[in-house]
Amino acid sequence: MTKLARVLGAAVVAGAATVALTGGAAQAVPNTVHLYTGTEALCEKIGDGGVANDVFDSYECKSGVGGYSTLVDPSNNLLANVPVFTDSEDVCETVGLNGKNNGAWSAYGCQLGIVGWTLLVDRW
Repeated sequence: MTKLARVLGAAVVAGAATVALTGGAAQAVPNTVHLYTGTEALCEKIGDGGVANDVFDSYECKSGVGGYSTLVDPSNNLLANVPVFTDSEDVCETVGLNGKNNGAWSAYGCQLGIVGWTLLVDRW
C-alpha cells in the first residue's frame, strides 16, 4: 500500500468515527410544526410561552376555517422539563402529543397546577 493510500484510508476511518460519534447527539428538529387549532388568544399563549422559554425560535398564528393554527419553528436547544403554557388538560395533551409526533420535542408531560395544566417538554 502506498503512503497516499494509507493516509486517505486513515482519513476515511477518522471521518466515519466522527459521524458515528455525533450522529445521535441531538434530535434534529423540523422547520415548521403545527401544534393546535383554536382561538387566537390560545395560539399566542402557546407561541409566547414557547419563545420565552427557548422551545421555539418563532411562531405564527394563521387564521383558518377552524380557528387559528399554531405553527412553530422549534429551536435546536436541548430541553429538560421546560414549561410552554398552561391551559386545560385536553389542550395540554393535544399540543403535547402533536409536538412529539411532529418532532418538536422528544417527550412531554402535563402537570396539574393551581391555574390549570402546564405542558412540560424535553428534547434530547
